Amino acid sequence: MTHRFQTQIRTRLSLLLTCFLLALPLRAQQTTVAFTEYPVPSSVSSPYQIVTGPDAALWFVENGGNRIGRITSAGAITEYPVPTPNAQLNGITAGPDGALWFTERGSSKIGRITTNGVITEYPLTNPYAAPVSITPGPDSALWFTESGGGGSIGRITTNGTITEYPAQIPGDFSSFPGVIIAGPDGALWFTETVYNPSVRRMTTTGVITASYPAAVSSSLGLDVAGTMVVGPDGALWFTDFFSNRIGRLTTAGAITEYPLSSSLAGPLGIAAGPDGALWFAEGGSPYDETHQIGRITTSGVITEYAIPTKYAAVHGMTAGPDSALWFTEDIGILGQNGGGPTAKIGRAAIPVPQTTFTISGRVTDSGGNGIEAANLTLTGTVTTTTSTAQDGTYQFTNLAAGNYTITPSRTGFTFTPAQTSFNSLNSNQTASFSGQLTNAPVITFHFPEIANGTSGNIVWKTTILLTNSAAIAATGTIAFRHDDGSAFNLTITDQDGQTTTGSTIMFSMGAGQVRAYVSSGAGPFDAGFATVTTTGSVSGTAIFSESDVAGGLISAAGVPGAAAAPRQAVFVYTADGYTTGIACANPGTTAANITFSLLNSAGTTIATSTQVLGPNSHSAKFVFDIFPGFTGQLAGTLQVSSSTPLAIIALRFDRTRTIFNTLPPVTLAPLVVPK
Repeated sequence: MTHRFQTQIRTRLSLLLTCFLLALPLRAQQTTVAFTEYPVPSSVSSPYQIVTGPDAALWFVENGGNRIGRITSAGAITEYPVPTPNAQLNGITAGPDGALWFTERGSSKIGRITTNGVITEYPLTNPYAAPVSITPGPDSALWFTESGGGGSIGRITTNGTITEYPAQIPGDFSSFPGVIIAGPDGALWFTETVYNPSVRRMTTTGVITASYPAAVSSSLGLDVAGTMVVGPDGALWFTDFFSNRIGRLTTAGAITEYPLSSSLAGPLGIAAGPDGALWFAEGGSPYDETHQIGRITTSGVITEYAIPTKYAAVHGMTAGPDSALWFTEDIGILGQNGGGPTAKIGRAAIPVPQTTFTISGRVTDSGGNGIEAANLTLTGTVTTTTSTAQDGTYQFTNLAAGNYTITPSRTGFTFTPAQTSFNSLNSNQTASFSGQLTNAPVITFHFPEIANGTSGNIVWKTTILLTNSAAIAATGTIAFRHDDGSAFNLTITDQDGQTTTGSTIMFSMGAGQVRAYVSSGAGPFDAGFATVTTTGSVSGTAIFSESDVAGGLISAAGVPGAAAAPRQAVFVYTADGYTTGIACANPGTTAANITFSLLNSAGTTIATSTQVLGPNSHSAKFVFDIFPGFTGQLAGTLQVSSSTPLAIIALRFDRTRTIFNTLPPVTLAPLVVPK
């Protein structure tokens, strides 16, 4: 080592010793921790370190049993014997190659085990190397400590190539490195445990760049399953076994140590918990009846929990894939003498605070119906978009704590509120919006013929079917009128069995919904027309049906909703005993001057007639009533020209005038000039 490096180290040590903090232990109220323990099958196991594997199981080393153990989150244990006897297994970690890597302190080897249990061993050059701790490095290799042979830091690639670097700094008589981890700064950090107790930093090129002293009386976990871990605060947290402290070291070199309540606590393994705190194992004295695991917050608040089994020293600690803490329990001296417990793997279920959140809600119209395909834009800590489902619902999931604003939008709509904000989001929230159509057009269509009541032995009914084809809700009315334009009162039953009587029906329907309205058929036969007015994308069909008085259906036909037009034509078929009738409705506010022109199959006009139809009035006639002089058979058209738009429909009847079908009109633009 150079004189310059020695001077830097001495200066840094002196400064850090001056600034060293020995923190007072802070205690907190205990939260509920549910323990479960699983006995290890081997009679002499002594499990040490434990780690979560790439297969979502927990893997542990058995120092006494000379086995690698695997336990599922359901508690099923499998053991794999290590080929080398008396290997004295100590550390284990998940490697970058999807396998588990472990240290053999007694045989000076590094081991590798696949998740299928295939073991490979790599002997170190120095038979006295005594590797203790192992960690995946920032360079896709594994790094480990050699506590024997003068002390070294080793590196092994996943194909088994080994490199070793001295762990000493100037002033060291020798070196006994203990635990090692990859730090948040891209370097390796390890503990020096005996002659110069400290935490040291090494680059991936094997250069020690810093050494930070711990308490003078301390010895940092030489011969134990102690570990070091990167905490949620970005600092390095370690267990100080012999001085009974939990240590915290920033990458800038500031050390704080927190003493435990018992002088015999003997903290060993440590892990970052799913609750944002650090959890540690207390190995304690082998003669202690009660052993514990502990929890320390990043501010140093300590809580301890006694495990169920007495005289069981807790060694390793890791956070499991199930958001619980998993730890190893050694049998201790009393167990070895036959008076204590068997070795176990413990699980501690802890309350885990929610760390991600959901904002959800619904976008509806004024009637509470969902608006589909509305866009929701989320801005703030995260920026993203989503759209509403058919029922108007939406959600943003996995949001970190932060500030968020949600803004709804959809072409043709305004929304209330215009946006909703959440500051410092720390729980699931709901944000719902109401949408209103902007300048929604009014849609009007008509059913030119409505029939209801009894004529002779025939009962007529009309069924009106409406559907909303839009992604938003629609509202509207159906107005019924007699021939003379007066209100046509009908008793109507809807699709839900609700009955009402009146000349106007009001409806509201969500996206894709259907409404059905059936006239009662009661009373003497009466006819008229209906007008549907709506601000939504509503369409409809009317069904005329005639039945006998016993309810047996005789005939039925559908009539599509029709828009009023000034020039239209319908087919006329009067051959083979058939006859054709036409219904005309004038929904306007002025009288309609109508010209009827009857054309044959060659397009030649064979008859004309005129009629005046008052405002809001209705007329239904057979062709031979419109043209009294016409008596022949015809397959042609009837053209209707009016001074104001009309809604029309034609019906073709058989010779009994009981079986019929509808003949929808064809709009003519411009009207064909009769020959």
